[in-house]
Amino acid sequence: MGENRTAAAIPAAAGLRLGALLMDLLLVAPAAGILGAITAKTIELSLFLAGADVDLPGLGRLLATALVLLYKAGLEASGGQTIAKRLMRLRVVRGPGEDAAVGMRAALRRNLWLLPAAIPMLGWLVTLILGILILRRIGRGGAPRNDRAAGTQVVQE
Repeated sequence: MGENRTAAAIPAAAGLRLGALLMDLLLVAPAAGILGAITAKTIELSLFLAGADVDLPGLGRLLATALVLLYKAGLEASGGQTIAKRLMRLRVVRGPGEDAAVGMRAALRRNLWLLPAAIPMLGWLVTLILGILILRRIGRGGAPRNDRAAGTQVVQE
C-alpha cells in the first residue's frame, strides 16, 4: 500500500455508490435485524427473570442499526471497502490522491447519516431523505456533507 494508487482515481458516480449501498444493505441488514431482535429479546428475558418486567421497544432496531453502522465503518476503516464496494471496485480514501486507510473515526463520521434508522416509526424515512440528499449532491458533481465532514472521498479503482 505504499504506492499512491488513487492519484488519478475518478470520484465514484452516484449510481455506483447507490448500488454498493443497496447491495451492502441486502447482505447485512437481514442478519443485523435478526441479531438485533434476538439480542433485545434475550435482554428483556434476562431482566424479566431477574424480577424486572421491562419492555424495551426499539432496542432491536437500535442494535440492528448499530450492527450495520459497525459493518460499514469497520470495513471502510480497515481497508476502504465493504463487500459491495469491493465487488463494484469502489474505495473510500482520505481525500483526492491519497491511498491511506481512512481510520475508524472518519469511517464512523461518514456513515452517521444511517443512525436515524434506529428511531421507531419515521427513522427509516429520515434516513432515506438523508440518503437522497447525499446522492443529489454526488449527482451534481460535489462531495456530499458526510464525506466532507469525514475528510473522505469514494473513488473508482
